[in-house]
Amino acid sequence: MKETHATTMKPPRKMPSLLAPIATGCLALASPALAAPEQVGDFRIAAGTYAGPFHYFDLGFTEATRGVVGAPVQLPSVFSGTTQNPGSVGDPLTDLGVRTFSTSTHLKTINRFTADPDGPGAASGPQRVGVFQYEIDLAPVETYLSGSGESLTGLDLRFVIDPSDDTKGYDIYLSYTEAGEGITLTPVSTDDATANYFDFWLASQGSFEGDVVNGTHKILNLDTSGDIDQTESLLGIYNAGVRKVNAIIVSGDFFSGRTLRVNENSGLWVNTDGLGTSTQVGDLLIDGFSGSFTHLDRLDGVTTRPVAGAPFDLPSVLTGTSQNQGDNIEAGPLAYYDIDGISGNAGSSTGGSGATVVGYGAAGIGPTAADGFQFTAFERSGSFDINVSLDSLASVETGARAGLMVRNGDGTGAAHVFVGFQQTGEPVVVVRDADGNTATETIGAVSPLPETLRIVRSGDDFTFYLSKNNSNPAPLASATVVMSDPVLVGFAATSGSDTNEATAVFSDCSVALADPATDIGLKTFSSVTTIRTLNRFGGQLAVGAVQWAIDLSPLDDYLASNNLNLDSLDLALIADASDTGREFDVYLSYDNPAESISLTGLAPQVARSTSLAELNYDNLFAPAIGAVADEIVGGTHKVLLPYTAGDINLTTDLLPLYSAGVRDLNLIVTTDAFYSARNLSVAAGSGLFLETSSGAPLQITDVVLDTINGELDLTIDGLAGGATYHLEDSTTLAGFTAIAGSDFVAAGTQDSVSTPVDTGVEAVRFVRVVQGPAP
Repeated sequence: MKETHATTMKPPRKMPSLLAPIATGCLALASPALAAPEQVGDFRIAAGTYAGPFHYFDLGFTEATRGVVGAPVQLPSVFSGTTQNPGSVGDPLTDLGVRTFSTSTHLKTINRFTADPDGPGAASGPQRVGVFQYEIDLAPVETYLSGSGESLTGLDLRFVIDPSDDTKGYDIYLSYTEAGEGITLTPVSTDDATANYFDFWLASQGSFEGDVVNGTHKILNLDTSGDIDQTESLLGIYNAGVRKVNAIIVSGDFFSGRTLRVNENSGLWVNTDGLGTSTQVGDLLIDGFSGSFTHLDRLDGVTTRPVAGAPFDLPSVLTGTSQNQGDNIEAGPLAYYDIDGISGNAGSSTGGSGATVVGYGAAGIGPTAADGFQFTAFERSGSFDINVSLDSLASVETGARAGLMVRNGDGTGAAHVFVGFQQTGEPVVVVRDADGNTATETIGAVSPLPETLRIVRSGDDFTFYLSKNNSNPAPLASATVVMSDPVLVGFAATSGSDTNEATAVFSDCSVALADPATDIGLKTFSSVTTIRTLNRFGGQLAVGAVQWAIDLSPLDDYLASNNLNLDSLDLALIADASDTGREFDVYLSYDNPAESISLTGLAPQVARSTSLAELNYDNLFAPAIGAVADEIVGGTHKVLLPYTAGDINLTTDLLPLYSAGVRDLNLIVTTDAFYSARNLSVAAGSGLFLETSSGAPLQITDVVLDTINGELDLTIDGLAGGATYHLEDSTTLAGFTAIAGSDFVAAGTQDSVSTPVDTGVEAVRFVRVVQGPAP
């Protein structure tokens, strides 16, 4: 899309409403309503202090102005005023006057002398300078924000003034201590008329609005007659540390009887963000486990617990692995079982890690109450994890099946689970949940052999996996079946026929025992999750790793739909190590071309061979040896905490990554020394935290329909320079979708972008701006 920058834009034109027509084609603009600021202080003199006729004071007049009742914080100011009257006796006809009403305060400066162009001077006639000042203390804002946890997004000083004589000019100044602008906080003098003339009025003649004059004040409004409604933002100087300011009204031409009426809505206004404090939106505790340790070789697909009461939930997914090589089946030939008694080729075993099975049986393996197949198997008790490669299945019968089975004995109607393939190429899962019941089956899409089959038993729960070359197996299905130990575990084949055979070739079988002394375990409590990675080997590198995969994309919709800016996004990990003598690392993995990091997780599988056993060691642990914090290692991860023993209390700022477009990331904890009984306890306070502020300033302020080039040109205010935005459109005020190719990086707080439009086709179109890249 075409993109221009603020330096080349046309002056913006304010839209008359939030939904404004664009040209004659009934295109329209959608813009969120702005949050109203809140008045926290005004410039009316405290109610009840004055009544009746004008009260006049020559010098030293001081009175607190009225705070705003019901405001979250009240910011009263202190009022003082003086004239250039050299006399010392207050005279109602010559001096300063003030009168307060319920909605305004009348200020009146009267001088007994006629004009003297050479003033100031003696009684012959000085210039008639009159000055009023409101001294404002901003410190209560700071106290309020820290106590309420809110963020300050706007702080404005507003004057609404109506003079009785629209021919007499006056100025408005701001005085405050700000080293960056060379301004010293200097009040008006209540006893030295000449000082005010030289310090404020005369010094400002010939200057311009915005100038810093005499090192004492900044000009906000210069030599203006008539009414004004003027607002000045104090947010910049507040953020720079300024806590006390003087708002000053001064005139060199205050003739007798002239008044300035300071009206309602004059005073201090603030905008704050209601969220303010850091809100937890996701944690790293595991949901769904309780009681004693649940020991799993893999923790694929375990969702962590979202945070109740958060504005939205941002769960993550935990995976874990150990470098346990398991038990290979190498102890002699497997036993052969002819399940339905059909005579024929009895099959054979070619060794402990594979077999060729020739099978028959009209009953087959499927949705029946009895089976017909041949089985080469071994006995196993307790929980285990078995995988084998099904290299081929050949038969003239399309009903032929072969695969991996766990069976409750050798009866034809025994309870069992089976994962395998049909001769026609589809994967199939068969489950008989109790002896004598009719089995059920699930058939998938065609996938060519060879394929690695895997069954994980944890108590009475079975999970089935398929993968190519034993790499990154994906969960296929699961079932709960009660069986009596020992069960039969092995390789089954059937042709689905009593006369024609089916030949299945299996290879590379291994079994890992899910043993509390050898593998990964976890236990979840209300405020902590304990993770344990154990290895039976003392001599080899026992790499163990746990990983939280976190998806940040739900943030996009939340921020856009609530018109919020993201001010901070932190990832916290608080964990206690039971054995502080074992070192571990903490990494962050994510996709970011600018930092050359590819999103790479750990290898979530028990090692089956030396090469697979070293995946996590080679990819995560070994490259980071000797690395330092924030170093990018291997193009796959950034080191957050390098090779450290002891407890963890780590917070990582994710806002730059999110602003750069990163939405998927992995938090990884790994070590080469996860020996028996070592625990890592992840405590409450771990997880994702964010702060937001009102996004109301983000708005489209100018729309031009370029019919020659077929483009809609938009001017946008309220942007964050360097942040990414995109456009969305719709033909109604609902169902907005991202415009392809509309992403742009803001050049500053204001920018201009263009998007194609065809008024000949589009009768109505609504357009809005959304923070972040298009999904």
